[in-house]
This record gives sequence, C-alpha cells and structure tokens, in this order.
Amino acid sequence: MEIGEIRSWLSMLLSASVFLMMVCVGLGLSFGHFRGLARQPRALWVGLACQLLVAPACGIGLAWLYRDRPEIALGLVLLVAAPGGAVANGIVQFARARVD
Repeated sequence: MEIGEIRSWLSMLLSASVFLMMVCVGLGLSFGHFRGLARQPRALWVGLACQLLVAPACGIGLAWLYRDRPEIALGLVLLVAAPGGAVANGIVQFARARVD
C-alpha cells in the first residue's frame, strides 16, 4: 500500500466514525428536547454568544499577550476564529457553500 492510499483509507475511516458518533448522539434526542429548547432558548443564545463572541475575544486577548511569539499568536487567532462543529456546519449550509 502506498502512503496516499493509506491516507485515503484513514480519511474514510475517520469520516465513518464521526458519522457513527453523530448518529448515536442523535438517537438520544427526542421531540421533547426540542420543545424544551423552544420554550427556554436562553441556553442556546448564551452558548452561541460565547462561541461566536466571547471565545474570539479571549483568543485575541491571549494573542496580544503572546505578540512577541507570532506563531503562537497566529495559531490562537486561527483557532478561535473558526466556530465549532455544529455552528460551522450551520454557517456552511446557510451560505450554500461546499464543505470540502
């Protein structure tokens, strides 16, 4: 097997395992969970605000502290600039963009 072929198989295995984990998480949800979220959406809004506003602000603040080490500062900014999995997928879907 060549390195490229091994990487391809590992990529497919990783994608399949993430898919399986997401299906398992989704099977644990019921309509009651969504009704509760619709009745009390505060947790959703707090989570989104933290992920989209607070985390980037903290990352930029830390990058400012590490301004003498630009590789660390850049890594921190890139890390907090990208939203987490579910939010990122929602943004991609909303923008009608291609994930790949």
